[in-house]
Amino acid sequence: MDYRQFQFYRDYRPAGLSPLDDLDPVPLKKALQAISVADRYTFAEPGWFVKRSTGVRALLQELYFMFSRMKYTAVLPEDIYPVYFHLLPDDMELRTYRTLGMQRFELPIESRCVAVIADPMMPSGSYLHENQIVDLLKWLDADPERRLIVDTVYNFSAYTVMQRLDHEQVIFLGSVAKLLLSSGELGWAVSRSPLPGFEKTMASLMVESHGQLLQQWFDKAWQDLTPQLTEVALGWKKPEVGYLSVVPQGYKQFEENGLAVIPAGVFGSKQDLSVVSCLARVKENVL
Repeated sequence: MDYRQFQFYRDYRPAGLSPLDDLDPVPLKKALQAISVADRYTFAEPGWFVKRSTGVRALLQELYFMFSRMKYTAVLPEDIYPVYFHLLPDDMELRTYRTLGMQRFELPIESRCVAVIADPMMPSGSYLHENQIVDLLKWLDADPERRLIVDTVYNFSAYTVMQRLDHEQVIFLGSVAKLLLSSGELGWAVSRSPLPGFEKTMASLMVESHGQLLQQWFDKAWQDLTPQLTEVALGWKKPEVGYLSVVPQGYKQFEENGLAVIPAGVFGSKQDLSVVSCLARVKENVL
């Protein structure tokens, strides 16, 4: 089931299900606007190279075209948001690898590849684990012509993903879309090494962020939902970060237990999994 089919399914599914399928965090902005103090989020250090745009999608598309002109092959997780694939140039070669449920990553051995990963990974709501980081860094070290694009847009907490993937062949993407729930306003790509269209920074670059407060809201909602979820998905644990989590049951099983969830196919996964969201509970708690 893809996203369009999911939208149709939501209109005709059985009534009375508990909504664990909400994908729209923007209404929470109303509650954030009542809070005058925001945190500061550092996205670039002095001496790094930065490119700004209106958001991650625009930057990702620009980077795809840049690497396509350089005859690079794109390497994307097969279970990442479908939009990552839609932004690819038609003439760019593509390889895929699996991330959902994988403790280690197997990336192609070819040279001149640009791989994409999200940290934290979505929809699993987990940061890259140490052995996964080791796999990515070894892959980069094996060939100076390889590049890695890391999407950090779902990094709600103060956790600094750049520190663990500190490598000259890595490009980090971020934006205020999730930190302030303001899409289309500001996004950035940063790298330790120079790239076409990037400018060298003379000082640390920061933006305002409500990410830590949002994460507190998500944690409280997950705590509220734990009894419902563990009744259907034995052994389920709340995600490390964000408002989404992956569970190893199909959506029909949840429907039979009165819960509306998201089929993992909406996120591009071919596995019989489901994705649950805590957003509806967050909205009940704070709006």
